[in-house]
Amino acid sequence: MLLKDKLLLIYAVAMSASLSGCIEPESSENLPASKGNLDSKEVTDGITSCDNADQNGMALFGDVHIHTRYSFDAAANSTGTTPEDAHRYARGEEIPIFPINEEGVALGRTKIDRPLDFIAVTDHGEFLGERR
Repeated sequence: MLLKDKLLLIYAVAMSASLSGCIEPESSENLPASKGNLDSKEVTDGITSCDNADQNGMALFGDVHIHTRYSFDAAANSTGTTPEDAHRYARGEEIPIFPINEEGVALGRTKIDRPLDFIAVTDHGEFLGERR
């Protein structure tokens, strides 16, 4: 997959996630009729809005494609981060990164200036944990 295709996919997923959260229906007329004995009015009566609902939507920022040392391609490049490191990084904490010394200890450090709203650790299933 080309880089521009990956970026487009990430953008599309992030936008759909941000637009789908906490949207209150305008009226029960916009909902399809339910099956069974309930009509659409009965279905929408139980729906409540989120506490932080915003009619303009709310943008959420995150990363949906993170690999750790458990993925073969990351491990082959001597990436030593763990899923716990990924979650700490997303919370805005500092984590170890390249360069690494002869003993495999990361000498570099990195952190972001504000926490992310969500992340997904997406390690590959193939060769999962084979290297360690």
